[in-house]
This record gives sequence, C-alpha cells and structure tokens, in this order.
Amino acid sequence: MTGLRRQLSLLGTAPGFRLLFLSTLGSSLGTLLATVALVVDIKDRTNSGSWVSVLLIVEFLPAVAVGLALGPLLDRISRRGLMIVSDLVRAGVFFTLPFANTAGQIVALAGIAGLATGFFRPAVYAGLPNLVDEQELARANSLIQTSENLSWTLAPVIGGALVAVTNPDTAYWVNAASFLLSALLIFRIPGGKLQGIVAASRGHLHDLADGVAPGGVEGTDRRTRIGRLLRASSLDELPQLLNVLRGEMSLIGPRPTLAYQVERYTPRQRRRLEIKPGLTGWAQIHGRTKLSWDDRIELDVWYVDNRSAWVDLKILARTPRALFSGTYKGETGGWR
Repeated sequence: MTGLRRQLSLLGTAPGFRLLFLSTLGSSLGTLLATVALVVDIKDRTNSGSWVSVLLIVEFLPAVAVGLALGPLLDRISRRGLMIVSDLVRAGVFFTLPFANTAGQIVALAGIAGLATGFFRPAVYAGLPNLVDEQELARANSLIQTSENLSWTLAPVIGGALVAVTNPDTAYWVNAASFLLSALLIFRIPGGKLQGIVAASRGHLHDLADGVAPGGVEGTDRRTRIGRLLRASSLDELPQLLNVLRGEMSLIGPRPTLAYQVERYTPRQRRRLEIKPGLTGWAQIHGRTKLSWDDRIELDVWYVDNRSAWVDLKILARTPRALFSGTYKGETGGWR
C-alpha cells in the first residue's frame, strides 16, 4: 500500500503528468469499451468471422504501421497539437458511428480511429520524459502502464454490460465523450512541456533506414530492430489472416501445431483438434509463454468445452494486451 501511495503521489507533484495520465486513462478505457461494441455490432450485422477479422486489423494495425513508418517524422512536429487532433478525429468518428448503416462503413470509420490512435500513443510516450524529473520517470511509466492494465481489465466487463443493457451506440457516444475530455486535458498542458529537443535528422528515408539496419557482430542476432519488434509482438503472423478469410482457420481457437507435436499428444490433448485452429485463443491470453506445454494444451481443451460468444469476446478484447506485454509468443513459438 505504501508503494502504491508513493506512486500516486506523483499525480499531485507533477501537474502536467497528472493531465497526461488522466487523458491516457480516459481514452484507453473508452477505446477498449468501444472495441467490444464494434465487435458486437459487426457480428450482429454480418455474423461473419471474416468481417470481425477485418475490423480488428484496421483498428490495431495502423497504430503499429504509423509507429514504424512515421516515428522519426512525428517527433518533429508539435506533440500537443498531434494528440489534440488525434483525439478530435476519434471523437468525430465515434459521434458518426451510430449513424453508420453498413458493416463496410463501420470498418472504414474504425480504420480512421485506428490511424488516429497510431499518432496519439507515440506522442504520449515521447512527451512523458519532459513532464517529470528523470528520477521519477520509472514511476511515471509504471503509472501509465497501470492505467492501461486497468483499462484492459475493466473495459471488456463494462463494455459487455453496457452493450447488453442498451446497444453499441451507447458505447460509441461514451467513447466520443472520452476523447473530447482527453483533448481538453491535453490542451491544458503547456505545449513546450511536451516537446523535447528535436533530434538531428539525415532526412526521413535515411532515418527509417537507420531504424531497419541490422546490428550486432558475427554470430549474433542479425534481425533488424523492426524484425525483432514484429517477432516479439507476433505481428509476423498476420499473413495467417488469409487462412481465416479462406475458411482454413478461425479467428479464435487453439493455435496451429506441427505434425511432430501432434504425435506427442495424449488422447485428451487431441481434443484440441476438434475445432479449427485460430489466430488467438484462451491459452494466448493467459500467459502462453509463461505456462508449461501441458497447461497450455489444457487451456485449449477448456476452450473446446466452454466456447461461446462471450468467451470469444473476452479473448478478442484481451489479445492486444497479450501481444504487446511479451507473453503471447516466445522464441520457441510456444513449444518447449
């Protein structure tokens, strides 16, 4: 309790950080709440796993693409202005969503929101060191991460309950309001406090080339920085979405395994083969690489016995957190 109180004390001593923390908490909670509503809305309209797959791609992939392709460039414009514009764009998207008539319109609007999020998040973490003293930076990062973890925990529950009691439109309105509040909080932070010294540049394309250049010496890991990011976050598995669209895989289900792995299954473990393999599953959101192989298989068997729309919704809502927390996939690809 003392450690938590000490961490929270930073909110009282650093006003700029307090505004950024509240803005991030509100927008994260609203975004995840709306993700639940978007999935339910698309599923109700189309009853199609393919449409849900496309929705998740356009909502989360732009954030990664912007960070990889435009990171050096974004650091040379006003972070405060960038975050405010991103919030206002996302607010406009969610104010518009209740009036969307087709699944295609919903996916297109979600893609715009995902792109705006891709500009917002890098600016938050780039501006954070300028709002607190250097010795407090670790605590500040911890608080931001805690707020996001809290959002991942509460949003699926709140979003599911809100959609069940009302409809997806209510979640859209709530999320739009959260982005307006976030923009207002960011507006109250002096612009200079979020902006650091502009890094030297050899030009945007040269900066990108520096980012993808492999490092290390002979005999060491020769993957590029971007390659390591794709591996660590499992984004190198995105091409498997083609298998989902072709009907060979499901969006949710036990992860595919190799023939030699199947040969080692017990009769009970073979039950995980009763349904199509998926991109993500119950084992992936429960610390896949932190569990033994037998425990992971047992979680897959549990999913086979207990799968439902509500369980699938929980898996979809919690998968992005598992991806970026480093527990989704290890160097062994899940086999030890």
